[in-house]
Amino acid sequence: MQKNENRAGYKKTKVGWIPEDWECLPFTDVFDRVVVPLAPIETETYQEIGVRSHGKGIFHKEPVTGADIGSKRVFHCQPGALVFNIVFAWEQAVAVLSEQERGLIASHRFPMYKGKEGQAFEPFFLYFFKTRKGKNGLGIASPGGAGRNKTLGQKDMEYLYVPKPTRSEQVMIAGVLECWHRGIRNLELKIVKKRNIKKGLMQRLLSGKQRLPGFEGEWKDVRLGEVCSMKSGETITSKSIYDKAEYRCFGGNGLRGFTTTFTHDGAFVLIGRQGALCGNVHLVSGRFYASEHAIVATPSEGTNPLWFAESLRFMNLNRHTESSAQPGLSVSKILRMNIAAPPPSEQQAIASVLSASDEEIADLERKLVVLKEQKRFLLNNLVTGTIRLPEFVGAAQTADTKGDTE
Repeated sequence: MQKNENRAGYKKTKVGWIPEDWECLPFTDVFDRVVVPLAPIETETYQEIGVRSHGKGIFHKEPVTGADIGSKRVFHCQPGALVFNIVFAWEQAVAVLSEQERGLIASHRFPMYKGKEGQAFEPFFLYFFKTRKGKNGLGIASPGGAGRNKTLGQKDMEYLYVPKPTRSEQVMIAGVLECWHRGIRNLELKIVKKRNIKKGLMQRLLSGKQRLPGFEGEWKDVRLGEVCSMKSGETITSKSIYDKAEYRCFGGNGLRGFTTTFTHDGAFVLIGRQGALCGNVHLVSGRFYASEHAIVATPSEGTNPLWFAESLRFMNLNRHTESSAQPGLSVSKILRMNIAAPPPSEQQAIASVLSASDEEIADLERKLVVLKEQKRFLLNNLVTGTIRLPEFVGAAQTADTKGDTE
């Protein structure tokens, strides 16, 4: 059953069931194409835009001269306009041009559209194209096979239907979604800042340049083989790895899935052994299976596992890979590397500080997941009219109330 099907106050349209006071119209009834051609001057410099798939926004290409552009058709960017990448529109390559694009140019592959007078608030329709229904519509309007053969054409836009509430409701809906977008962006920036703070802490604490209160004395310069033992994990086939099972299964790049047996029980450090990402480090505790693509490092008695894992990350083991078609790390080579080792009590103190930083970042990441889920829910329900803002209850809720009282 479709969302809102046979719900009082809703009607069936080409974009599904929408409120009765909304319209469903062809895109070309709501938008006009904006075409302002540019004749490049050979000696002048220009900068083109591109539009990323999956609603990821606009990017600016490297500046080029008019001579580089040659006979290619290009157009002035129009801030506020919806812009499509006709080759990847079916992958939601759509965005709204901002003031940052004023003065830039776009090729004929990036048509621009502005709403007819009083009809459209462009950000609302951008959000619609980020929904499942919007993506389906772009797919229908992009005939052809997969990839570059699925091209959005001007005539095809006549078959691209969109929901159209009043412009004032469009503005309010887009405003709510923009609030969540800003909240997500601000939280992402905060997480980046906290990660950089932790990186600075690692550089100072693990090198001994900054000592925690109460700790003095020299650190010992030892080989890794003196503070741990290392061995590759056990062979396991993909047939023995499941989406759900009792024990976690780790490979060289982290968690691969789950399995029914385990190879280790306790606190260990796993190091990626092969591939472009070899040298990445994971601290794993409990019962788990380590595959042959991971090096399992067992900290010696008196070596704090978390301090040891952070120290290995700080060493950036990837730069010690042996050159070949498949980059890899040698256990014997790693064990010969030197590390500055503080006493166990200072290791514990350093681990506690870095662990607190990790937990702070993890807490922010959990909040980020919640915010993204909230935005996804609001996006798919506000833009389709399933949820109405209080200011625009309209015919749908009025009908619901009437039905409840009869």
